[in-house]
Amino acid sequence: MVPIIHYAGLCLQGKGRLQNEDNLWCNGVLRLPGQADLPIFTGSVRPGPDAGFCVADGVSGLRNGETASWLAAGSFGQVSAFDRDPSPRAAAFLCRDINRQVLSYHRSQKGHSMGTTIASLYFASRGIFGFNVGDSRCYRSSGGILFQMSRDHRLIVPGSGRPCLTQYLGLPEESFLLEPFFYQASYLQGDRYLLCTNGLGRYAGRQAVSYILRQDQSPKMLLAKLQDLVETYGQSDDLTMILFSID
Repeated sequence: MVPIIHYAGLCLQGKGRLQNEDNLWCNGVLRLPGQADLPIFTGSVRPGPDAGFCVADGVSGLRNGETASWLAAGSFGQVSAFDRDPSPRAAAFLCRDINRQVLSYHRSQKGHSMGTTIASLYFASRGIFGFNVGDSRCYRSSGGILFQMSRDHRLIVPGSGRPCLTQYLGLPEESFLLEPFFYQASYLQGDRYLLCTNGLGRYAGRQAVSYILRQDQSPKMLLAKLQDLVETYGQSDDLTMILFSID
């Protein structure tokens, strides 16, 4: 039986932020630069070449983060060939292509350096696949247990205690080896998946996220609870999430 993937998504500007540097690709939904927040929206999709989703987060400390995340999410949404070859090789090829588009825009504008993280999921006919670059994350909740499928590409800077990204889209390829982390899973009814930027992990601990995702409610209601959880801590960072349920 072909599964149905129900989802809910949102993309919100952090309180006190001058602009929202997050973005997403969610079944044709893409936030344009300067566009207002995207409050919770819902939909459903079946596995196939168009069932690709991602979240992107402009790198702090670099200018034009909003443009970088928009370019990455938009470029991701134009590619469907991953469904035919869901593999680490295909993920690396796709990331290099997105990276070139971010760099091309930066050079054409003769502007400042720009960069973005990305985390993705493809609900393909053969299974569930995805990759990430940077510290945007993908979680799987299965059997009441929360797993982080993605890998954070960051290190703690000695002396400062602050994390530094070791991978992101927007770095020149001649001086940098882009290495997306690839992950995969099989379809299992009742499983939930969550794509999110670090606006979630900065405020919400894993136990709290796991508790919410175990509840027997729709993706829309669960996403609203995650949003409420972040807002109790002020939500000073941009926040983008897409929550999926396998039925």
